[in-house]
Amino acid sequence: MSSKYRSYRGGSSDSNEGSSTLTMILLSVFIFAIIAGSIYYGSQYYRNQENFFDDASSSLNKNYTLQYFSMTNCGYCNDFQPTWDYIVTDAINNQAIINYTTVKYDISDGGDGMAAGRKYNVNSTPTILLVNNTSGAVIQYEGKRNAADIIAFANQNAK
Repeated sequence: MSSKYRSYRGGSSDSNEGSSTLTMILLSVFIFAIIAGSIYYGSQYYRNQENFFDDASSSLNKNYTLQYFSMTNCGYCNDFQPTWDYIVTDAINNQAIINYTTVKYDISDGGDGMAAGRKYNVNSTPTILLVNNTSGAVIQYEGKRNAADIIAFANQNAK
């Protein structure tokens, strides 16, 4: 009988070793999640600061801003992101002939994106606005979510 008890006590010690291993695994997963989150949200911060013009002063000479409002966890926004990237690239490539700049705001960030969303009463995402930088007039884009239509909208209204 005493061997059963010894075995049980040995099992208890093994259980502590298993518990220690489990704690180490959970701690490793937690640290990995923190690092991955920091990398992801850090990249989102830089994405929110989108203004891809090489010469910062060139964007000051534009009369309009095409603004894209999104949220980090919005599936529609994530699906739309490649289209927005194309629109931004088109604006960079044609900045000599267009009259607008582009900017993306994440209204879930609690900072500039949220403040801009409140200013323009953005209640859903994705939302695209064309803002006259001089008068403050705002035109909300209501068409299809494809690059050609959005670029045509911006070119037609940003004169």
